[in-house]
Amino acid sequence: MDTSDTMPATAPPEQSRRAQSKLAALLNATPDAVILIDGNGIIESFNPGAERIFGYSAKEIVGQNVAMLMPLPVRSGHDGYIQRYQRTGEARFMLAPREVEACRKDGSLFPAEVSVGQVDGAELSSFIGIIRDISERVAAEARLHQVEANLLTAQSLAHVGSFEGDWPASGANFWSDEFFRIAGLSPDQAPMSQADFVARFAHPDDRPHVEARLAEDASKSSGGGELEYRIIRPDGTIRHIQTIYQIVANPITGKRRIEGTILDQTFRRHAEEALRRERDRAQRYLDLVNVMIIAVNRAGRITLVNRKACELFGTPEHELIGKDFFAACQPPGFAGRSRILFEEALAGRESSFSLLEGPVLTRDGHTRRVFWRNQFLRDDTGSINGVLSAGEDVTEQRETEAQLRQAEEELRLIFRRAPVGMATLSAAHEIDGHYLTVNQALCNMLGYTESELLARSVRDVTPPDDIPDTLRQFRTLFGGADTVKYEKRFIHKNGSIVHALVHLSVILDHEGRPMLIISQILDRTDVVLAEMEARKQRERLAHVARLGTLGEMAAGIAHELNQPLAAIANYTQACQRLLAAGQMEADELGEVLGRVTGQARRAGDVIHRLRAFVRRHTPDRRHRDANELIVEILPLVEMDCRSHEVDLKLQFQSDLPRVQVDGIQLQQVLLNLTRNAVEAMNACEPESRRLVIRTEALSEDEVELAVEDAGPGVPDSLLEQLFEPFFTTKPEGMGLGLSLSRSIIEAHGGILRYDSGAELGSVFRIRLPTAPEEE
Repeated sequence: MDTSDTMPATAPPEQSRRAQSKLAALLNATPDAVILIDGNGIIESFNPGAERIFGYSAKEIVGQNVAMLMPLPVRSGHDGYIQRYQRTGEARFMLAPREVEACRKDGSLFPAEVSVGQVDGAELSSFIGIIRDISERVAAEARLHQVEANLLTAQSLAHVGSFEGDWPASGANFWSDEFFRIAGLSPDQAPMSQADFVARFAHPDDRPHVEARLAEDASKSSGGGELEYRIIRPDGTIRHIQTIYQIVANPITGKRRIEGTILDQTFRRHAEEALRRERDRAQRYLDLVNVMIIAVNRAGRITLVNRKACELFGTPEHELIGKDFFAACQPPGFAGRSRILFEEALAGRESSFSLLEGPVLTRDGHTRRVFWRNQFLRDDTGSINGVLSAGEDVTEQRETEAQLRQAEEELRLIFRRAPVGMATLSAAHEIDGHYLTVNQALCNMLGYTESELLARSVRDVTPPDDIPDTLRQFRTLFGGADTVKYEKRFIHKNGSIVHALVHLSVILDHEGRPMLIISQILDRTDVVLAEMEARKQRERLAHVARLGTLGEMAAGIAHELNQPLAAIANYTQACQRLLAAGQMEADELGEVLGRVTGQARRAGDVIHRLRAFVRRHTPDRRHRDANELIVEILPLVEMDCRSHEVDLKLQFQSDLPRVQVDGIQLQQVLLNLTRNAVEAMNACEPESRRLVIRTEALSEDEVELAVEDAGPGVPDSLLEQLFEPFFTTKPEGMGLGLSLSRSIIEAHGGILRYDSGAELGSVFRIRLPTAPEEE
């Protein structure tokens, strides 16, 4: 609809100003959806009424295609319709209210009445749409059409057009947009005189009567009249119209003009008198608004009330008109204060009167809370003669807000008083943004006051070596994870390290982008320090166990050392005898000394391996080849097997994936298992003693090392106790070997289990995860 001022020049300026004032008040008060879109259908403006009706916030919807507010079946064609209209001017429901289906944010459909107006721009036209939820009206529409005599109902549905032109000859003529709609014509067409309009569109049965009346008035210099007749529109539909007109003569030139209104009675939209376009538009807003409209005079008595207000108060219109608003519609305890505020506003001493909120009293005694938008009404002299108010029932909204405030307060108390550390920070800056909020538990954990901690970022309280891992965790969260949980170290204010378990969650904005990070920090310093001390104790125990293992192998070790030492003694004694007899040449002496050296190195290698195995070392997990680790301790295993007449077999997988282990600890476990296997076979015949060490990749994620013997195996009655501390079947054993071995393997993320052999004997299986790929 054209938004330019079309108030005729002959209208009194004060009347125009009053109409503009009332229109501004109604526009300010209306809760109906008022939406501005550009020439491509993109939403540019979305008023509070639209937010309430459709369920979207302006922030969500602005920038989206207006087709989002339409049912799915018609969305796809909307852009094409706009493009066609921009190109051809062909309009389906432009300019005229039309009932359509609209779609809320939750997907529900509702009937709506849409009025669309065009705002001409430099390139593409923009459009203004006014949408009213008419769910209730649709249900009552059939009944409302039958109650034609009800003036208020007729006003709520009225469609009034206006016209003017030279009289009686054809000349400059004007039709309002509503006139074109009633006649079923495009506003692009040129308006015609009243005589031409009747000749072309009047129903054949009514035309003679109308033409006779116009011919009678053609000779008059002034006056007017009223006509009711039927017209046949270009599409063949029939409309019942009422025309009220007047003839005005220019007192100087004597030239006459005809001015009037045309009322479409087909839909029972009635106006009390023909108004110019601004007044028509104001009346339509009054009929369309879905809030209470009440007007009171200076005495506070009700002069106007709409259907919505009657429904809220539970009182019919005729009972409300003339009543004192404050006495009839407000609780006694509030009415007095409200009347004083009203009188102060009339006197110009209350600046906050335009927006007010307070209770109203319904007929059944219930209290509702209403938010009022107030506008002064003025007479022809500009004096205030009353107040026009638009009120919205916000009872449920305020109750919801109170519940929300209570929930927020409860959350705030939970955050503040939580026994674990909690903090929030902006997602935009990752670990470099300052903390937004922190609770007392976190302050106590890190040794800072709240203000000190709020002035720091996550980076400030993170050890430099841990920054890359912390960044990784944040980016995992931003990559779509609901939550992230990881172990993290913090720097205490005093410089000490705080070990913690951190849970991160992210809150997204309406576009799905990370907005806020919520962090929960559980202090695990005592637990971590205890675990570190336990690891140290385990290392000490492992060292003792290694010494014990070698003690058990003392006979074999002695045998391995006696052989080279005996050989050395024999060689040196032979040299001494031969040298004393003068029977040894220098070359022969060199050869014998070379053999002595070889035997000495052999004994030295045994001692070197023993020292390497039993010395204390710092735990050092690396990517290692399990086959190589076994080969390194193979001389000790072979030595033990030889001393006990055990046949040793190796079954290695050549392309075995690497594992991340402490090599000495894994070798200790393997040596303990082979030692147990060798001792278990002492009761067997020498020819049946067999030890197999096997490696195998069970999958790309797991490697198995197995030690299999041909001994008597473990009785079923002892299986549950097999890995318990201090349980042993050896007379001199302490019962720590298998228990410690299982602890070592489990500390590496693996398992140690026992299986009976296929035929006899025992199989101990070590399963370890493969090492992650090195970066």
